[in-house]
Amino acid sequence: MEIEYRGISYDASSSFNDHISETIAPYKAVHMKPFTPSFLCGFYADTADVSQDLYSEDACAFGNKQVLSVMKEQNEFRSLELSLPNGREAQNKALAMSDACAENALFPVWFLTWRKNDRIAYFIMNGESGRICADVPIDLRKFLAGSGILALVLYVILNLFLSLRAETGLVVVMLISAVCFLLCAREESSRKKRETREGDRGYLSVNKGALKKTPAKDGKKDKGGNKTKAEKAFTVILWIIGGIAAMIGFANYSLNGLMMSTILMAAAAAVICIAALGMIPGEQKKTVIRQCLYLPVQLLVCAGIIFSLPVRDLWYYIPSVVLLVTACFTLFYMIRQFNLLSTRPLPHYVRKGGDDHA
Repeated sequence: MEIEYRGISYDASSSFNDHISETIAPYKAVHMKPFTPSFLCGFYADTADVSQDLYSEDACAFGNKQVLSVMKEQNEFRSLELSLPNGREAQNKALAMSDACAENALFPVWFLTWRKNDRIAYFIMNGESGRICADVPIDLRKFLAGSGILALVLYVILNLFLSLRAETGLVVVMLISAVCFLLCAREESSRKKRETREGDRGYLSVNKGALKKTPAKDGKKDKGGNKTKAEKAFTVILWIIGGIAAMIGFANYSLNGLMMSTILMAAAAAVICIAALGMIPGEQKKTVIRQCLYLPVQLLVCAGIIFSLPVRDLWYYIPSVVLLVTACFTLFYMIRQFNLLSTRPLPHYVRKGGDDHA
């Protein structure tokens, strides 16, 4: 059985994000035509500055998987358990796969842009199949309206079936605040990866110094903000401790162990918030904590209040209100960060000569 795959496309321009090109792919090779300059009338095209060898292993791996899937559909092989060996060379040898042959081609891509201030959100469409890659920012007013309606409905429903004590209410607010800070930390980490083009192999192959980092010494973070293995392990341990404390607290609550469950869930909220700090890039930690009105510090103070078990309910109500206000500010900051994450600058096509008015 001899199979040839044509038209496995990869982005040849470092200015075009690999994630976008992978999302709107594939293009059908059967519709390709020989290039003539007239194709570029009214369009822009960028120079292919990415090495053809960069994606050759990916193309061979894709071909191997496709060959294996075709073989499994054949009647002669359906009774057999087919699998690929480990390693690219072993797979190519097993399937007699020849090296990929690369050719340059131009594919139609349509851009629909929406700009606000210095950020641009855009929809990118495959001009042949119509597949779309889109990043949609959040409208804060619509978000507040939808959240308000949902909160009102949940309040009415929960008020019919639940009656929370003062300390239990503070713990619930602590857990909600911890989750808000966790989501905020996640968005900050994702935004940094997007802004630095981390994972964009085409861009990094051309701009080799974009993510250049200095190795860590003496267990300290490197200049690029990387964490050491010990720090990553410590963060994982915190996640495990926080998860176990939360599960035991919920289980103990169902057994009417209100005091112990309250203490455990308060500890879980504080630990989760501290672990979330490990997700934030080192140079952004102070900014995020300040923008979130020092939410981790507030959670630690509230955990201390829970552990001290004051008698007056006022000691629980005031921190609950303060935490709710802080959680709202954290959500607003997270939405701003998400909007930064969902917007990018347009690919910068370097113009090299020519006169548009000629």
